Amino acid sequence: MSTPPVRQHEIEPVPGLPERLPNGERVLWQGRPSRRQIMTDVLKARWVAFYFGALIVWALAAGWSDGRTAAEIMFSAGVLCILAAVLLGLMELYAWAVTRTTLYTVTNRRLVMRVGVGSSITLNLPFTKIASAAMIERKDGSGDIVFEAAEGVRLSWFHLWPHVRPRHFANPQAALRCISGVSAVAALIVDELRAAHAQAAGEPEPERTVRTPVTVRKRGHVAQQPAHA
Repeated sequence: MSTPPVRQHEIEPVPGLPERLPNGERVLWQGRPSRRQIMTDVLKARWVAFYFGALIVWALAAGWSDGRTAAEIMFSAGVLCILAAVLLGLMELYAWAVTRTTLYTVTNRRLVMRVGVGSSITLNLPFTKIASAAMIERKDGSGDIVFEAAEGVRLSWFHLWPHVRPRHFANPQAALRCISGVSAVAALIVDELRAAHAQAAGEPEPERTVRTPVTVRKRGHVAQQPAHA
């Protein structure tokens, strides 16, 4: 079983890359996650806010039912409001840190992910080590692109989170999370995956003048696009 190089990030001769690209390789796209989408889709901030809102309503109703004074009722609700504000503030800070420390890079040969808030690492995943790609597109055009690694390639869910496909713990899949214009980026990646797999198989390079993005209209639905197709 082989593992893609995962190295500590210290000095970047090229932004997002641990070393200069070799001759013939070029950067095609770079991007970062959206802080707002990290809050809503990764950290589930809306659900947290709804939970505390329900607790506050319950505290007000229970206090009124128990015959407490207005001061006591407002104190209980105020404590919950402070806890909610602190928690949501910490989540906002973490989402900001994820955005600031993450840089996704797509070249004509590989996917490079510089990730990590506390300890920054760089995942280098050649296209020949990717079996397939999938896309999740949201109504605003943002979304995720997830990658199923080829047989024999192991990824660490712990090291990559939140840059992994949700709820896939046994077989972690690296993911470009919460990026804008996801369909255009997916089209670019699919073209490069096809070209890389065709070259590895000794086949003619497929035509890439017209790109066919993996298009998904329903929120949360995933469309698979095999790399060798």
